[in-house]
Amino acid sequence: PWLASLQLGILFISQNGFDVANPPATQVLTEAKTTGTEVRPLEASTDLMRKMAAFSEEEQVGMLMHLVTAMSERPDHQAHIAEAWLAGDVDRIGELLHGEQGAWSSELIYQALLVERNMVWLDTIKTLMAEENGTVFLTVGLGHLAGKDSLITLLEAAGYEVKRH
Repeated sequence: PWLASLQLGILFISQNGFDVANPPATQVLTEAKTTGTEVRPLEASTDLMRKMAAFSEEEQVGMLMHLVTAMSERPDHQAHIAEAWLAGDVDRIGELLHGEQGAWSSELIYQALLVERNMVWLDTIKTLMAEENGTVFLTVGLGHLAGKDSLITLLEAAGYEVKRH
């Protein structure tokens, strides 16, 4: 069920006019290769899939059904997220992704896929900031940058100044 929900989500995004074949992460990686910039992932590419596969069947089916409901009840949801992103409205993005009508089918899913990963990434970011010289450029999914448990909120709570450019 987790894989079906992932594939259905990609189909839904694609049908709403978004280019799933060339996401921002691919563009960033292409630019990094072109400029010879070192790339280090915050997590292994299989980590997220392993997390989803480890959920109980009930949780996985819940994820799938939550998506099916969202697709039928809020077909323009992705467009609203894109509008908020273009406007730089982080509060609206947080509400759309993590609010009552958000992306999460349960608190367990929210904690595992967003909060726990953000906490691990926070530790990695702290280490990078302490040990690296120069500029460190990070890319994460939009959902990790908005809401009460966002990386931005965690970084600010840890004493870092976060600026949007």
